Amino acid sequence: MFKKIFGGGQNDQSTDNATLNSLRTNVNGYVGYEDVKVRKATDEGIRKYWYDQTLLLIDEYSKVQNQLMQGQLLSTWPASNAILTMLNDLRTVLSTDKYRHSTFFETPDVSDSLDLEVIYVLESETILQLRDILDDIHKMSAKLRDLELLDIEKDVFAVKEYIEEVKTTITDRAELIASFELVGI
Repeated sequence: MFKKIFGGGQNDQSTDNATLNSLRTNVNGYVGYEDVKVRKATDEGIRKYWYDQTLLLIDEYSKVQNQLMQGQLLSTWPASNAILTMLNDLRTVLSTDKYRHSTFFETPDVSDSLDLEVIYVLESETILQLRDILDDIHKMSAKLRDLELLDIEKDVFAVKEYIEEVKTTITDRAELIASFELVGI
């Protein structure tokens, strides 16, 4: 895995890459990390996108939590509270700088030391995960409205697990960027 992430010179075709083009299409102001002049703005754009998606998840899950309380589904309450706590923690992670003393944002050509494709894949994967979580929250809400309560506890725990995966992916991406000065200089 280390060789794949930090494989120098493997980034020549990334501009034509479908993942990068998808990010440019889906995230307002997303350009990429090839050009040092727009690198910081791209990072801020993706983090803002994730932050906004997290706020949406908090709003939507709060509605589900209210439905769970109205339905008096006591077995789901601890996990439901944990989900909202995790989403709020994710919001905090996204609103703070996690890069320490990385030179990633100042180094003109990072592609010799860092395969940017890995960052693009992590970012794209996180967008897909956030969308899947939102879909699952909407499905839970519909089940609760229709009183299909048989698997609701399983659904709550699944959403909790997915949020943990998103936080791990975002943290891994931040660590990759933060570690740049260790391999880039």
